[in-house]
Amino acid sequence: AMLIAQGLTQVAIARILGVTRSYISRVSGGERCLTLQHLAILEEKLGRSIPLMLIESIPAQSIKPKMRPLHDATLQLLRKLNSPGSWEKSATRDSRRARVRAA
Repeated sequence: AMLIAQGLTQVAIARILGVTRSYISRVSGGERCLTLQHLAILEEKLGRSIPLMLIESIPAQSIKPKMRPLHDATLQLLRKLNSPGSWEKSATRDSRRARVRAA
């Protein structure tokens, strides 16, 4: 439902995953589940992390006002982490910190 809400059809999702539209229909109906392999394929093909897609699929009006700051901060962090090259930059920065501490 999250991907369909973002404009993808069941046929498009099925093609991305290499499964039938019927399988995706059963996933949407709660009769089947996506595997970890399916989720990894979606992340790779769509270029977006699953946590980011999940939080973006939450309707704004369903978030309680006191939870809005947490939602917004989480969304901002996930978008930053999802930006191209962010993991590589973070890993490089962390390895530099580790070398400085070891010295």
